[in-house]
Amino acid sequence: MAEQEINQLTPDQAAEQAADLRTKLKNWATEYYTYDAPSVEDSVYDQAYEQLVALETAFPQIVTADSPTQEVGDTTLPEFTKVPHDVPMLSLGDVFSVAELRNFTHRLVEQGGVKPEFNCELKIDGLAISLRYENGKLVQGSTRGNGQIGEDITANLKTIKSIPHQLNKPVTVEVRGGECYMPKESFVKLNQQRQTDGLAPFANPRNAAAGSLRQLDSKVTSSRNLSSFMYNVADYDDLEANTQSELLAELKALGFNINENYQVAANFAEINEYVDKYQVQRDDLPYGIDGIVIKVNDLASQLQLGNTVKVPRWAIAYKFPPEEAETVVRDIEWTVGGRTGVVTPTAVMDPVILAGTTVARASLHNPDYLTEKDIRIGDTVKLHKAGDIIPEISTYIAAKRPKTAVRYVIPTTCPSCDSELVHLDEEVALRCINPKCPAQLTEGLAHFASRNAMNIDGLGPKIIQQLFAKQLVSDVAGLYTLTFEQLVTLDKFGGKIC
Repeated sequence: MAEQEINQLTPDQAAEQAADLRTKLKNWATEYYTYDAPSVEDSVYDQAYEQLVALETAFPQIVTADSPTQEVGDTTLPEFTKVPHDVPMLSLGDVFSVAELRNFTHRLVEQGGVKPEFNCELKIDGLAISLRYENGKLVQGSTRGNGQIGEDITANLKTIKSIPHQLNKPVTVEVRGGECYMPKESFVKLNQQRQTDGLAPFANPRNAAAGSLRQLDSKVTSSRNLSSFMYNVADYDDLEANTQSELLAELKALGFNINENYQVAANFAEINEYVDKYQVQRDDLPYGIDGIVIKVNDLASQLQLGNTVKVPRWAIAYKFPPEEAETVVRDIEWTVGGRTGVVTPTAVMDPVILAGTTVARASLHNPDYLTEKDIRIGDTVKLHKAGDIIPEISTYIAAKRPKTAVRYVIPTTCPSCDSELVHLDEEVALRCINPKCPAQLTEGLAHFASRNAMNIDGLGPKIIQQLFAKQLVSDVAGLYTLTFEQLVTLDKFGGKIC
């Protein structure tokens, strides 16, 4: 909302708009933080949040105590023991342009009187955690929660290999502001498995990490292959660092995993170079980042500047603009995946370059997702990569929808065997439950012959498809009745004299 538009509002109009924005933001935050299932993109939330900030800045009298601008983080879940934070765990203020970032740094140097030195760090797309150590031993781990009270997730955090149970020195310290995150490779594998199991995929690695940490069974957390980066502490009494960069080095010496890609910048030009560098390299990193964090490097200056009710005055997060591309949906294909019979829709689109790769297909996950997004053949859609990894359609462009486009009809029969598709136990997925479905049988045979099962050398998916096409096998047992004469009829098979 432009400043001129805000200035034209009356206090009552501003209050009404602010109330509407607060309701939307709270609902979106609940979806994001509590249920790990956001319904809107981060950029949509950020834009609405900035509109609310602008309104409340212009009309201070409309600010409410429960406004999202006055609160930190998410709510706690009743299943977990509550952990009060003696020193509040704050969030970071955001800026969305290089000009705003420059203004922040210049204001601190000129008005705050701080040393013109900043530490630049990658903004990891993860979940904030706190780790409390006594005499070097991990005694408690918790989430940020609402900043004042978090959740005790000690058992789950102990399953993460990068979090030390015992430090290299017997210090008593609360290490926090760290990020627990899910590597890109783990995120892809987890969503593939969830899709196979008929479950809704996670929207991004951050939600996947949050969902993994908030498991009542720590074995589930352990199986998710999470990792962590630590970069802050609640107090410095037992530490020797005088700057943020020195603190990172000291945390590493204690045994913590830190992100090595930090850099001390002496001026804004060096900050800008750092931003440009990682905006280009972000797709090549094994973990997701959504921006850069800039911190006053001198710890004494950090203490002097202090905090607002929600954010530190000595740090800011520059958020990368969302990378999107427009393309046209030409078809929607349905495939039978895995041995479970889950039938998945995929959008087939005009090829487009996105985040450095050519994308022509995007999963539509399940019938509910396809219906909710209302994607139709012929639609021009906005495409992005969820967590910078998985191609995903965010929305269609209504102004470019062809008049001939009709609402897509969800199929009722299997694309492989024409059997009736069913929903099991209120799953979001459609399944083919025909035990003789060719797609499921070939997938089952491929798994049976794979390295992690019977490890049958040379029996890959292409050979299995030939065996089915020639009607030489119809199930696993058929593999054990194949003859030499039958095998030599297959491509790339021939007689061998021993």
